[in-house]
Amino acid sequence: MTTSSDSSLTGQARVQPASSGKWLKYYRGSGRQNPIIRVSTGGIEALALTGSGEATASVYVPCAPPSVPSYNASQPYAVIGEVRIDGRAKTAGMSLRQALTDFAYQLTEHAYKLAECRDHRAFPKELPRYNKDR
Repeated sequence: MTTSSDSSLTGQARVQPASSGKWLKYYRGSGRQNPIIRVSTGGIEALALTGSGEATASVYVPCAPPSVPSYNASQPYAVIGEVRIDGRAKTAGMSLRQALTDFAYQLTEHAYKLAECRDHRAFPKELPRYNKDR
């Protein structure tokens, strides 16, 4: 989605082979110097990058897709959602990170339902809020 102020909001969610550790390593890696803030509940994890130049949030939900037989799954699978904003946003800081994370959560929950994961998981109404002290 592109806004009138030349900023854009993009989001995606998909099932992919990844452990929670691999997912977190991806965001800690790639030369990023920005600290990450995280929350989790019931096996669902979320993070946001806190640097001044980045506005990204991601959600990780373990998922055993029906297309991969359990005896053939050599690694964990998950639905991973990511939302990022490029350009200037109307808000910043914790408010922006929370809004992006909430959007990523909704996107990931929807993709999880469509993926028909074998181990059905209940999603809480919302994720825990980020602590302003982080």
